[in-house]
Amino acid sequence: MDLPLSAATDYIKHALEKEKEQAAWDVWCEIYPHMVSGQIKPMKYNEFKDKLFEKQYQYTQKSSDEIIAEFDALIKRR
Repeated sequence: MDLPLSAATDYIKHALEKEKEQAAWDVWCEIYPHMVSGQIKPMKYNEFKDKLFEKQYQYTQKSSDEIIAEFDALIKRR
């Protein structure tokens, strides 16, 4: 069976997403008893998963000129 590279990439992405979801479920199952006992604030699995996979943004105090200079240096290396 010959698959185009794009299909293989999609399968890998799907498999990785499923592994992440399984890992999140496993963690939630481990902490569930602590939620029931009141040691941890209870939350639904979907809420937990959304919070776990929430994008983490990094902000900088650099000026736009400093950022542009960094990009220019990267471009010059190519």
